[in-house]
Amino acid sequence: LGNTPTASKTLNIEFGDIASRSNVVCVWDMVSTLRGKFSNFSATFQYKGPINDDRLSLIESVEIYELTHIVRVVGDHPLGSGLGYVDDGQDDFLTNIRPDAFYVPDHVFTSDTRQGNFTVASVVDQGVVVSIDQTVDDDKIVNVRHNLTFQEQSLLTDWVYIRFDDPLAKTDYKLCSATRTDVDYTLIPKYNSWQTAWTDYSLDGGTEEQNYIHLFDIGVAPEYLLSYCKQPPVTNLRIVDETDSSLRLSWDNAQDATSSYMLVKPTGLGDQYYNVAKSFLPGDVSTYTIGGLGSGKNYTIKVLTGDDGNYERSGAEISGLTDGENLCGNGVTDHDEQCDDGSQNGSAE
Repeated sequence: LGNTPTASKTLNIEFGDIASRSNVVCVWDMVSTLRGKFSNFSATFQYKGPINDDRLSLIESVEIYELTHIVRVVGDHPLGSGLGYVDDGQDDFLTNIRPDAFYVPDHVFTSDTRQGNFTVASVVDQGVVVSIDQTVDDDKIVNVRHNLTFQEQSLLTDWVYIRFDDPLAKTDYKLCSATRTDVDYTLIPKYNSWQTAWTDYSLDGGTEEQNYIHLFDIGVAPEYLLSYCKQPPVTNLRIVDETDSSLRLSWDNAQDATSSYMLVKPTGLGDQYYNVAKSFLPGDVSTYTIGGLGSGKNYTIKVLTGDDGNYERSGAEISGLTDGENLCGNGVTDHDEQCDDGSQNGSAE
């Protein structure tokens, strides 16, 4: 509420007193363990006053739009002189009010009542990688050029949405900042420069990767310098408890990580045998119990951290042994499954 975290797992928010000609912005982050998309949605409101008369409501109407990203309309942009924009310190909303097949936004709803809302231009799939350089800190700097004509550039003098393929998609690197080369200006990270990783699954079993860099800028710079840094892994990963069917893990959270997920496999098998033990853990969670494991078996567990859904590739790894005895003796057959000699595998008392 107003850029300040308030509560979790609730849709009830107390806005408090709102002064005349001012506003309060509330944002809900909804996270699902299942992959999907909203196909139909609606919004309604109900006024509850002292006499329950809707004619006295302070709310005139409510509308809902497809949100692309939370951005910041700022007033200190070096190319924004004379445009009249100000930054009220609140979130603004880049939306797609005319939905299309390519999810290209076309409108911004600002939190500042003096600015209202406005349309935005878009430049999609015009970025060309000029160079990729590695720094002494093992970060990477990517130079991306937009080959727009002079006429095209001259028409883009206000806020523009820019999208192009992520040059370092599916690596351990995440976008940390984007800087213009024509003026000394860095777009606000995570608000006005961000990356997404998405896989579309078709009904025939095919997949299509959609890994993008997104920028929200006034005009389009001839070149942008994208600074990538590595997402640090969790540290001090350890097994703190075990039973004959579970392992409990604990770790120290990674810097700037907003989430993590866990993989597990029987130790000694190849990486293709990794299964998802937990598909999503919030960034502030630092312990988890993996159940349903075999008795007296050795397992390898991997924890991978991410920032806004962009996960590292390496992760932190540890192996642990469940309680009990693997009576089959082969280290592969699960608890209560039949052994090669026809006996039943079970935990030893």
